[in-house]
Amino acid sequence: MADIDSNTFYKPLKNNFGYCLRLNAVSTLLRKHEENTSTRYSLIRSDPNFGNSTWNNEDCRIQWEEGEKIVGERLMFDGVPFFVLGTRYLGCQFGNESDQKMSIYLDLKDSPSGQCEAKREKCPAKIILKEVIKFPHYKIESNTNYEKKKWSKLVRDDLCKGTAKTERRIYVELPKSDAHVHTITWKQTSGVTTTMPTHCLVCNARLSSSTRATVSLFSDGVRTSHRQLEVASVLSSIVNKELIASNLHSTMICSKCFNLIDDIDALEEQLSSKKQHVMDKFERTLVEVNGKAELKEDAVDELDSQDDQLYGKRPRVERKRGRPPGPK
Repeated sequence: MADIDSNTFYKPLKNNFGYCLRLNAVSTLLRKHEENTSTRYSLIRSDPNFGNSTWNNEDCRIQWEEGEKIVGERLMFDGVPFFVLGTRYLGCQFGNESDQKMSIYLDLKDSPSGQCEAKREKCPAKIILKEVIKFPHYKIESNTNYEKKKWSKLVRDDLCKGTAKTERRIYVELPKSDAHVHTITWKQTSGVTTTMPTHCLVCNARLSSSTRATVSLFSDGVRTSHRQLEVASVLSSIVNKELIASNLHSTMICSKCFNLIDDIDALEEQLSSKKQHVMDKFERTLVEVNGKAELKEDAVDELDSQDDQLYGKRPRVERKRGRPPGPK
């Protein structure tokens, strides 16, 4: 965000999050972000008349902060009441295909002469825009229910009278570099271009923007499928070395190495489970041999169920009633 100049009328609040006062400033901001990162975004979903929406004074919902279920960055309490007019979502060019593009893709795939394949793994990176009306002249200092109810009523009364002064803001949340599943290129203001790592950290295979499943090693959203651990921590335990991003020649791994690390994580989980099972059975045997105490029936049943899960259920022979047949 440091590469964006003040001519865009952009006010940063956090890293990759801030707001603009004009819609054309948002367009300038997004264009500069695409140029600086060599990425492109397309419209996924948008509310009608976004950027120039109108509202009904009686139906607007006065808020002081957004709830936890909101997608993206939440608008936290800053003492100024507001209400959200609309939202717009822009997705990475390598992200989810729209319904129209997907139908064209299916038609080409089903055609006898058409040879069409999915371009890349779907990229989850998104730009989230929110059109918000703020009431800066009704700012409160204390975050209490009494104050919020009191000033919310004042805002509604002034809205009905037509005397409430408002400020339109468009909040912008830009994706971070590790939100992409493909490599991106950053361009600095000095004219020097720095490229994201182009080789896999593990196997040194060359990566490119067309790589289908390039994984960022230090991304919080990428975890193993079994123990849900960070990929960097699992790889660090495998190579027995602490991995620091600033000391590595690359922070990306290819899909093959990721699958290999994920398989190792699964095997380690199975190994830990089997070790614990052997330990439990060994302790049970010690109790029985030493005659210190009888093992509880629930513990025995639990160990037997673990045996069934690890090795499968053993067939049991049913005994029939009556005297066994004698010699003929």
